Amino acid sequence: MGASPRAICAAPPSVPARFTTTGLIALVTAGNAPIGLQKHAGPAYFPTRPGSTLRLFGPYVMCWCAAALLWGPRCATSASESGRKKKKEAGLHYVCPTCKGDLQRSVCPACGFRTDLAEGVPSFLSSSRIADRYRDIAKFYDDLYESRPNAWENLVGRGTEFVTYVSSLVHSTNPERYLDLGCGQGFLLRAVSAPEKFGIDISRKAVEAARLRSNAKLCQGIVEELPFPADYFDVVTGIGVMEHFIDTRKATAEISRVLRENGSYIVWLSVEAPLLERLLIKVSELIYPEFRPLDLCRRALAKWGRIVGKRTRERASRDPISQPVRNPQTVWSMRRLFKRNGFRVRLLITKRRTPNAPLAGHDFRIYVLEKVARSSKRVMASGRSARLAT
Repeated sequence: MGASPRAICAAPPSVPARFTTTGLIALVTAGNAPIGLQKHAGPAYFPTRPGSTLRLFGPYVMCWCAAALLWGPRCATSASESGRKKKKEAGLHYVCPTCKGDLQRSVCPACGFRTDLAEGVPSFLSSSRIADRYRDIAKFYDDLYESRPNAWENLVGRGTEFVTYVSSLVHSTNPERYLDLGCGQGFLLRAVSAPEKFGIDISRKAVEAARLRSNAKLCQGIVEELPFPADYFDVVTGIGVMEHFIDTRKATAEISRVLRENGSYIVWLSVEAPLLERLLIKVSELIYPEFRPLDLCRRALAKWGRIVGKRTRERASRDPISQPVRNPQTVWSMRRLFKRNGFRVRLLITKRRTPNAPLAGHDFRIYVLEKVARSSKRVMASGRSARLAT
């Protein structure tokens, strides 16, 4: 005869009430059930004789345990993989361009910035003043790329040979994650081989054309407000873009932020060489080691303006496209800018130093910069302060 319901409810439970694998096994071996189930079902379903619960629930519990042991790890692995895939598709590699906070469902909870990460080419143009100025500039480049599909392919020496040369510099660093600033129509992105490639440009037309040429992750944005996390890239390239930044200091600071320590920043730009360097170039071209009187006379006539038409055509051929923003740079201004943002020059490629480099003239040069580690920055700062103290 079974015990009364009141006596059963008063009996202390011998197992935990949670239905985990350990709890169910303990329930089967102890011959008792949780009080909540006893109250619900009554004494007829939970006899107090030892082993009766085992006969009732044993087969079900053992099947459940076997299924948990067999399929549990697989389900957890597939769930984690699908989670990583969803995060990657949702844009884990992007942050808010203004406050650098994480984006949740394409929205920044801190400042309210909103984009569409599900779109093939998301736009990261914010509502800041500098982004509004770039919107007007982007219209110029959209019209340019629409009227000239290969606008930069053969401009000022940036043809196939130049792209191959720059891509070899990128490959020499063996990058895992690579970013091309002002990627344009994607010629360099197509030539570079890296596990992860990214490109950013202010022109929507250019990014759509680059999407057809490479498998890189592309977005529309500005360098002054890069939508990438800090210390994210191994190599960053800026080919012909530094002269066209509205705020060169802020753009260089952003590049330093997204580049990891000891990462490489490869820059191609046109700068005005110092007077002494220009003098040495002319001497090496006209006087030593080979004296060229005819070329010397031609240069002298050009200097005095007697062949202005030819000189004007040479200058126009260097930059046939009159771009909206152009900030002339000097060697000294670039050195100060790089040093201020934690870069040091690892390699400088000029026509005089590297005659075989595919550079259109002596005004063009390639900087291979390295981001200095924080410890090295502290050592440099302490050494500078020590010199000032003495």
